[in-house]
Amino acid sequence: MKVFTQFNEASLHTLWESAVKQEPKHWPFFTLAWHQAWYTHFGTDEQLMIVGDETNRTVLPLSISGTTAHFTGGEEIADYLDAIGPGTHKGALWQETMPLLMARGVTRLMLRNIPQPSESLTYFRSISATTVTEEDATPLLALPKSFDDYLTTLSRKQRHEMRRKLRRFDEQYPGVTFVAGDQPDIKLLLTLMRNNDKKQEFLTPAMEGFFFALPQTAGGQLKQFTLIIDNKPIATTVAFEVGRSLLLYNSGYDPSVEGSGWYLKSKCIRWAIDNGYTQINFLQGKERYKYDLGAGDFLVYRVSLTL
Repeated sequence: MKVFTQFNEASLHTLWESAVKQEPKHWPFFTLAWHQAWYTHFGTDEQLMIVGDETNRTVLPLSISGTTAHFTGGEEIADYLDAIGPGTHKGALWQETMPLLMARGVTRLMLRNIPQPSESLTYFRSISATTVTEEDATPLLALPKSFDDYLTTLSRKQRHEMRRKLRRFDEQYPGVTFVAGDQPDIKLLLTLMRNNDKKQEFLTPAMEGFFFALPQTAGGQLKQFTLIIDNKPIATTVAFEVGRSLLLYNSGYDPSVEGSGWYLKSKCIRWAIDNGYTQINFLQGKERYKYDLGAGDFLVYRVSLTL
């Protein structure tokens, strides 16, 4: 076992790459590039403590702020965070890491966005002093072979609503075009995101820098879906392609075009089905529309422990 205090150590790169290959979930939030980008834009004032198990090819990426340790990678930007590597070794790595944390003066662990089938949760639930609470949900939508088959999975009411909304939007905006691409226009995304007051506040200079780095950080996994009316983009979303799943990450809309956000999501579903994807992951947030579109909960948890 080895402790790394910098991201630029060559042996860490080799170990991290091996851990990602062993990790059951190939989410972009687990890559070294993602954690490095987080550190560049948000974490330079914190003390890195990345624990690596070279034998079992597992990495535990932590950062220490004061006397509290948390995951690197960004709780506000990474929908899933965890130890990285084969699931069977995560609990053992946590057990070995605890004395190292205490030796560095850490008195509290605050871990967020741990996905529900993680051995990390199993380990912490075995410690009576640990508080494990539901953090949020990342609703998942299983995709059938055709859009017609998808419609049959909805309730009668939601099926009727979807057909009505699609027809109404098409009639109101007969020239609307849906464009899918793998060369994301991040400037367009940020421009449309700023139409929302909460997202405007979210988009600090550091956050904008992180978003502009996304095409490199995502390593070819990034896609963008855009609605265009009269040659003007009125809604866009960026998504990660992970195997045959699409993870819808962030979106922006023109508020003057009512229903454009919902219409874009429905078009993403149809495009994904037509292109052989088997799942859409709406990522964190329990917005009603995700469930109306047929998604079900996949939970993430928060762990709090005083050492």
